[in-house]
Amino acid sequence: MAVTLALAMTDPVFAILLQTGWLASAQEWLREPERLAWPMGRRVLAAAQLAMAQGDWMMAIDLLRRLSESEAPSAFQTVVRAWLGRAWHGLGRLDMAEEVVKSCLGLPGSDEAVLELAVLQEARGSRLAAIRTLTRERRRLIERHPPLPLDPAIRIVEPVGPYERSFLRYSCQLADWWLAEGDVTSALDCWAEARAQVTADAESYRLEAGLLARAGLMPQAYRALALFVRLYVAQWPPDPTITLPDAADRAYADPALTALLQSPSHQEAAAFLLGQQWQIVAGDPTWREHLVTAYPEHPVALFDLGVVWLAGGQVRRALPLLERMAALPCANPHVRQQGLAALRLVYAQVPERQEQALAMCETEAPDSHLAASLFQSLAKEGRWPEFDSLARRLAPEQRGALPALVEALLLREDEAAIVFLLEHLAAAVPGEPHVLSELITRQLLRGDVEGMAANTRALVRTNPGFSTFESLARRFWHVGQRAMAESFLLQFSQTFPSSNEPLWTLAAWWSESEDPADLEQANEHARQAQRRKGPLAPNHRVIARLAAYRQEYLSALKHYRSALQAAPEDLALVQEVAAFAIRQGYVQEAEMAVERLKQISGTFSPAIVPLADQLWQAGQRQRAMALYLEAEAHDAIDTAGKQRIIQWLIAKQAWDPAVERLSARLADSEAGSERTLIQVVMAKLLAQQESTLPQAMATLEGAVEDCQWLRLTLPGDTSWDMLRNHPQYGLQFEHLLA
Repeated sequence: MAVTLALAMTDPVFAILLQTGWLASAQEWLREPERLAWPMGRRVLAAAQLAMAQGDWMMAIDLLRRLSESEAPSAFQTVVRAWLGRAWHGLGRLDMAEEVVKSCLGLPGSDEAVLELAVLQEARGSRLAAIRTLTRERRRLIERHPPLPLDPAIRIVEPVGPYERSFLRYSCQLADWWLAEGDVTSALDCWAEARAQVTADAESYRLEAGLLARAGLMPQAYRALALFVRLYVAQWPPDPTITLPDAADRAYADPALTALLQSPSHQEAAAFLLGQQWQIVAGDPTWREHLVTAYPEHPVALFDLGVVWLAGGQVRRALPLLERMAALPCANPHVRQQGLAALRLVYAQVPERQEQALAMCETEAPDSHLAASLFQSLAKEGRWPEFDSLARRLAPEQRGALPALVEALLLREDEAAIVFLLEHLAAAVPGEPHVLSELITRQLLRGDVEGMAANTRALVRTNPGFSTFESLARRFWHVGQRAMAESFLLQFSQTFPSSNEPLWTLAAWWSESEDPADLEQANEHARQAQRRKGPLAPNHRVIARLAAYRQEYLSALKHYRSALQAAPEDLALVQEVAAFAIRQGYVQEAEMAVERLKQISGTFSPAIVPLADQLWQAGQRQRAMALYLEAEAHDAIDTAGKQRIIQWLIAKQAWDPAVERLSARLADSEAGSERTLIQVVMAKLLAQQESTLPQAMATLEGAVEDCQWLRLTLPGDTSWDMLRNHPQYGLQFEHLLA
């Protein structure tokens, strides 16, 4: 799902950590005294945002729902409800998301909710409705707002970014959707209106550069970028002949830009600029060479280029640049801090620098990213003694690195050593969910019932909530302990009788089986879940599976449609619907599902072949053939499909492509009836044209030699008339039958 809402009412550094996926550091950031002093509502909102970034949608929904029921200013409530809508969106419940978002329209600060509503409409497959929503709201904003200067945090490539001004965000989102519709003219019109709201010429060129790059118009984008840099640092008149290296030269040399980026209020701008340089100029060797040669002693330029290489996965090319930067004096503390952090991450990934990284871990302030990278590197190299030593030294202080530590530990083959280290970590960091969950699973498999029970109590005590129960039950389920997983979730269900989440979860898990006994279990859980008024609406996917099991196929189709409406981007769901529709012969539904699969994944879908079989059997040969040919192009067609292509080509009298495919099949076939049949069909096709009669005769002779009884079947077949009546080959044909 596209990120559409700004990280409202949160610290800008926290926002950057979430956007870049540095979730462990975001968690540490929230634990610092300054953040603990935030008002409770702001802290709960930040915790919900972190849960969403981690993919724990139910936890986020629970936090936001409680927050929305509290007494708070209406503007804050609007933000909370908009985030709650986004959490339902992430869970795949677009109906609930739309209901929540609509509830805050018209309230103070509802501009964000309007944008989220449009995104929901687009996710449901109604992109034109989403465009209408934003177009209508944009007109209102033009009436309400004077021309707006762009915030310095808006940078060159990401027009749908953290804008503080709703009009610009609406315009850029609209432009993206027009591009998706293939309407470049309307997209450029949106951007032109956005530029009209910008008072500063330099900012106008910066916006134009990003928008043109988004449309793929790179020459124009580079020119606009060059004009922006030149105007921004010196306010010179626009010069169409200016080059990008010239502009960059001024940007890095001008004290005004350095002073701007040193300002604490623009640290976020610097972070966005660094990330976006990779996207717009990483493929331009001129830009890279310019940075290397023009600024050998400039820390900012070295850092920028190092980050560009690092973002592209070229760690060794980034290393010398970042090391040179670290050795230079730098007046900008933000740049230096970020550069050193990048350097530590590089050290963790380069074996000959890992000793330096280990030393940094012990002597410098806690750095979860560095520790996590080291754990992963040591595990991949099998350096387990160093891994254990580092884990024992860092575990209490480096809570943020523990998820990566546990993941890396799974590469180990020594089960006893894994459990021993997990037990140590569980004692050193009480209540840590990743450590306890993995330890409980291992104890279950080893039969350590007492230890498993004690750690389960500790996990539930320190991490209450359904997400903890569900996560642990899922582990039990996946290791084959289904009865224990069910018992664990039913325990939660009995403790919280108003909750239907555990029942729907169990119904979903049991319904994935084809065993009638398992499906009866799923049926019972689904019936109980529907009787409760819990936070989850009916799971249409589960209901559809169970209806199909009862052979109520029309009911199953209805519920599958409802499930798709709620989660149109769920690839596994669309695959399931396609398979069901193909099995039951719902050809139109199957075609729609297969087309949706191609849109979501952007690649060929194997479901095309069974759909083509259905169309062929239904007599829709032309539509079936289009799918067979697509499957053939991806080397994903079975023998029956290949045979049908040949059959169709013969019916169309397309002799040459039919012979070409038969030749390929002949080369792959072994001696026997199949090979003989292929030879006869090939000979028939070749016998229809004067120019290929010699090949027809040679192929037919080979077939008869393989199977003598063909002599008895050939005379009455009119397919051979041209060969039989030919003055040269007629005698050979008759001799073949003698």
